[in-house]
Amino acid sequence: MAKVITILESEIKQKNGKDYQRVIFSDNKIAYVNLNTGDVDPSDLSEKYIDLITLYNAKNGARIKPTENKKVMSLRKTAVWFDIFTIVALCLTFPLIFTNNNIVFFCLFWVIPITLITSQIIKDGRKHPILAVLTLIFVNFISGILLIMSDSELDKK
Repeated sequence: MAKVITILESEIKQKNGKDYQRVIFSDNKIAYVNLNTGDVDPSDLSEKYIDLITLYNAKNGARIKPTENKKVMSLRKTAVWFDIFTIVALCLTFPLIFTNNNIVFFCLFWVIPITLITSQIIKDGRKHPILAVLTLIFVNFISGILLIMSDSELDKK
């Protein structure tokens, strides 16, 4: 029975617009594992090989995890920068316009937590439509649109 030699995490291949991780077995058989779904290619691969991949990952603590989508990350980073700009603008302009600074604090109670949550999801591979809508309504229109765009990019993969 063949044993898994190694899983080459550094060799990630693109096939049909999807990321695959190469798995090499001791009998020189090669399989590709979809990083997003966990599907194994070729599909005619024997069940014993798929079991070996599972055993190897369980034994060595190797986890096949989705790669970070660079476009989604850049959209979310830009959204965070627009949120930070909004916070600075609120702090600088509202005290000049309004004599009551309570309005500034009320606005910051909404803007700061949403900005912190947005900064925490930059590398997250999941969709956050509710956060995108809240950002769109309460923080910054541009940031909300960027977060919606990042969610739609995740749908494409």
